[in-house]
Amino acid sequence: MINVSAAAFGRIGPLLNLAMAAGSGGELAVVPETQATSLPRRELDPELWFEDLYDRYHRRIWTYIARREREDIDDLAHDTFVVAWRRRDQVPGDDPMPWLFGVARNILRNHRRARRPEPVSDGALVRLETPRNSAATPEDRVAARDVLFSALAALSATDREILTLTAWELLPAAQVAAAVGISEGTIAVRLHRARRRFEVEYRQLDSAG
Repeated sequence: MINVSAAAFGRIGPLLNLAMAAGSGGELAVVPETQATSLPRRELDPELWFEDLYDRYHRRIWTYIARREREDIDDLAHDTFVVAWRRRDQVPGDDPMPWLFGVARNILRNHRRARRPEPVSDGALVRLETPRNSAATPEDRVAARDVLFSALAALSATDREILTLTAWELLPAAQVAAAVGISEGTIAVRLHRARRRFEVEYRQLDSAG
């Protein structure tokens, strides 16, 4: 059994970082926040605007997809920016990142519908960013990963997305709300509920391991 102190549950991010993703060949590091400087004006030079949008946010979108999908990561990230180009008039000028996350989320959903369904624990939540823990054996990390996947799978798809956007992508509530398309006030309630549910599920599964 992998013991986690009660204090560890005060912050969901560190708890979600316990497990190493199988087959990832390493860890997915937390991507630093993109500098909040203005994009070029799209109406003056759409191609320059799009090039800058891609340069600034492609890594964030690629990492978002890689944490949730096993295959076709490059293609799915590319498709996200194809949509951004086609719908460039709808891309928010002040903060496009939540909008891009929302597009990537929809593309992932459609991608999964188009293929044979697979369990969430084996597909949608395969890749996690995880700092190496020198005190943990590979077996411990695999066990922690399995417990983590099962606990996350107990959440609804939207609550799981709210929790992982907060913990993995480090988005504030307003940006999470924009990404999933619900109100900021609802995000606070659902995040609290998702944390509680996740903690209960994780404790029960960990104790039984």
